[in-house]
This record gives sequence, structure tokens and C-alpha cells, in this order.
Amino acid sequence: MAFLVSDYFSWRYLPIALPLLFIGSLYVQRWLSRRSALAIGAMAPDVDIRGPLGRIGFFCRVRDDALILVWTGLGFFLEAIRTWRNNTALEFWQWIFDHTGCAARGSYTAEVMIMNGQRMILTADPENVKAVLTSQFKSWGKGQMLYDAFRPFLGDSILSTDGEQWHRARQIIRPFFEKTRVSDLDLYERNVQRLIPKLDKTAIVSIDDLIFRYTLDTISEFLLGNRVGSLEDSSNGFTEAFNEVQRVQSVLMRAGPLTWAIPRKSYLENIKRLDRYMEPFISQALTLPPGSPEAKSDTLLQALASWTRDRQMIRDELTSVLFAGSDTTASSMSWIFFELARHPNVVAKLRALILRKIGTRRPTYQEIKDLKYLQYVINETQRLYATMPFATRQALQDTTLPRGGGPDGLSPIGVRAGTPIIYSALLMHRRRDLYPPVSESFPDPLEWVPERWEHWTPKSWQLIPFSGGPRICIGQQFALMEMGYTLCRILQTFEHIVDYTGGGPPVLKCGIVVTPFHGVQIGFVRPAVAANTPQE
Repeated sequence: MAFLVSDYFSWRYLPIALPLLFIGSLYVQRWLSRRSALAIGAMAPDVDIRGPLGRIGFFCRVRDDALILVWTGLGFFLEAIRTWRNNTALEFWQWIFDHTGCAARGSYTAEVMIMNGQRMILTADPENVKAVLTSQFKSWGKGQMLYDAFRPFLGDSILSTDGEQWHRARQIIRPFFEKTRVSDLDLYERNVQRLIPKLDKTAIVSIDDLIFRYTLDTISEFLLGNRVGSLEDSSNGFTEAFNEVQRVQSVLMRAGPLTWAIPRKSYLENIKRLDRYMEPFISQALTLPPGSPEAKSDTLLQALASWTRDRQMIRDELTSVLFAGSDTTASSMSWIFFELARHPNVVAKLRALILRKIGTRRPTYQEIKDLKYLQYVINETQRLYATMPFATRQALQDTTLPRGGGPDGLSPIGVRAGTPIIYSALLMHRRRDLYPPVSESFPDPLEWVPERWEHWTPKSWQLIPFSGGPRICIGQQFALMEMGYTLCRILQTFEHIVDYTGGGPPVLKCGIVVTPFHGVQIGFVRPAVAANTPQE
């Protein structure tokens, strides 16, 4: 008897059968992934909820009583994109840990299934972050997922690679951010004197935009020996392209398996615009013979040209450091001015200290370092507004995380090679349970109060404004000095900072860096006494 498929199967059921087969395969992959991980450790709580379809498809209740369908892991990414667009990413993460019971246990580590049936771990636990960044450093790296997402923009650079390639790049770049170079304040002075006249050119200024352009000019001069001229012309091609690339890059980071659906035409065109701008500088540096007196310069560009003649490699490293050295500092300084405008008492106290210790002349490197209250203002801002809200790593080999597994959240979590992890410094910095009880000497951790630093020191790995471990930010001292010097010179010039943002709680826009969603609209008021004008 001949066997006919049509005897047992009707083609009209195909549209139903294929999705079910797909979902079933994901369920099997999920089961195999969990079984494999349990062989080396415990599991973290699932973000999902059991529903009519078990763990294959289900509804879960989220903020504002909205119902979303979380289906085969796709829902997590849809919700991540939605909350990013609505500027509620921080609240979404807090909901995850509250909903899974992690927050109550103090473990702050959960996991979710992603589209290919693989686990993805989410954490805001200092012990797990410490393991990923330092004690188990060799087991974790940027990984293929992040490399693929950033490759068009950053290429094979220090920010996107692992292993020997990352190590070689770091060895070349690190000397350019040592104290001897950071303490040369002429670079900051030249650029801050271009910034100050723009601060009271109009009654109200968008300081977040000005500060971004200021930091872009400063770091480009430091790296290339030439400023991009962003302060003079905000609509120049480089600045516009740089902003647009980062906007799309932020979307690509959150899209996960949906990256294929993100339009990239303008993204790739703007990357080409950045490349065209840097190409003449790279060509000029490559015309100088390695080791020649002309090739020995203070710029990173010429150091890279002496290290390699590969144009693409030079371009990748320059773009990487330019990106890391502008946006992160601009983010922190924008939040500093956001808070200073709302705290005139802090402005008055800090300005009085600067005028008493330094007067109106240029400060020295050591004088900036000795202004403790200035450091408190910077520290408090980086505590409350962690520059990089979320960061990703991928397991390079089978490993474990110290805690977060088991019923009590204290067991090590088994992690198979290839498993991604996202950790949130922004949420970790805001965990009330990691701070002393609120008292007269220690204000609410969610309030911006620089004075808390007079009597309090954070525990190890509680705060990581510049990351940590072998991949700690090499530009940390450069950024701190740029912020300190800039604030000092501005407060030598202006007596008051007026808030025009409109009040209300800050709305955090969590892109690659965290920025004020509504911008920072403020006014700068000079003192009546002209003698307070900054002196050379």
C-alpha cells in the first residue's frame, strides 16, 4: 500500500504547524541549555511567568497594568526596546528583579530566554559584576554578539575585541592617558575659553549640547592634534554624523535578534562621513617614517601610525577612543549642571571654595585634585547617574557566577560558553540595600547630596563609574581632570546657575550613555564685580 502524506496531513495546516515546530525547537533548545548549565551550577530565577502555554508563550503584567505577550523570548527584546523609547529602562530592570523575587533576596540576578533558546543573564549584583570584570576575567569577554553589533562603527578596536588584540591595543593607548599627559592643562584651557563665551551669549543655553561639543573638540584635539570645530559650528558634518551613528548604535544594542529589522542605510552613510573626515589626518601621519623626529608627537594618531601602517586599524582605534572620550564625559557633566542648577547652595559653596583657594587665575593640576568638595560633586553625580547604564559581556568558556542561583539566591550560577550577560551599573548604584540606613548623616541614596562623601566611603565594587578590572577605563584620570578643570573655570566666571528645565524628577534616557531626556536648559549669571573674571 502506497504511503501518501496527504492521507495524514493537510497542507492547509502548514501555517499552524511551522510556527509550532519552531516554538517546539526553541523549547527543546531551552531545556537542553538549562540541563547543560545545571551540570555546573544552579539557575537564576526566570523573568517569565507560567501561563496557559507553560514557558512557550504567556502573558505577564508589567507597569501601569499593561499586558504584553512574551513569546519565545521575543517579548523581552520588544519590551526592552519599548522601555528604551519610553525612557523607563531603569524601571523595567527594577521590575524584573522585584517580580522574580531577586530584590527581596538581595541577589539581583535573573535570566531570560532569548530567541535562539539560549539563556541571557541579567544582574545588578556587585559580586557577580566583580567576577565578570576581574576575578573571572579570562572567562568573560566582549564576545561575538557585541562585536557584531559594533563592528561597522568601531571595527577591531580596543572597545570591541578580546584576547591578544585587545591587550596590544591597550598597551599602545594607555601611555597617552598617564598623569604626565593628563596634567598638561593647556589643552583644557584652550577649549574651555572657547566654551565660556557661549554660556551667557543667550539668557538660556542648552548646556548638554554645548558640553557634548566641547568634549568632542577637546578629545579630538588630544587624539588628532586638530579640533573638529564642533563648538564653532554645531551643524558641521562630523558632529551630525557622530550623533546619528550613536543614536542608531544604541538601538542595535537593544534589538538582540531583531537587529535585522533596524534600517542601517543612514547609519552606514554616517560612518563613511566620519571616515572621510579622519582619512586626511591618517594619511598625513603615515607619510612620516616611523621613528623619525617628526613622527614623535603627543598625539595618539602618530603613536598608532608608528605602531602599524594599517589604515583600518588606526581608524578603528581612533574612532573607539574618540567615542569613549567624548560621550561619557559629556554625560557626567550634563548631569552635574542639571543638579547644580537645582542646588544653588552647592554652587555658592563650591564657588566660594574655588575663589578662596585659587582665586580667578588658572588652577594647577594639584589644586584641582585638592578641591575635595569639587571631587564630591563629581563623585555624587557619577554615583547617581552611572555613565554607562548597561554593559554586555559573553562567557568565553564554561564558568560560574558567585551567587544568584537556588531558592535563596546564594548558590553559584552555572554558565555555559557563549551565554551573554548584561549588568547594570545604573541600577546597582541605586540599590538602597547596599547603602547605610537613611539618617541625618546619610541622606536618601536616590537624592543628590555631595556632602554624603564627607563621612562615607563606598564598599568595594559598590560603585563602578569607570568599570573595573583589567578593562577599567584608561581615560579615567583624563575625564576627571577635564570635568574638574572645566567646572572650576566656569564657576570662577559665573556666580549663579539658573534652572530653566522646568523642575520635576529627572527623566533618564538610557542610550549607550545615560543623558537627561529633556536636555538641560539653564542660565549662567556673571557676578556684578568685574574683578572676578578668570585670569590667565
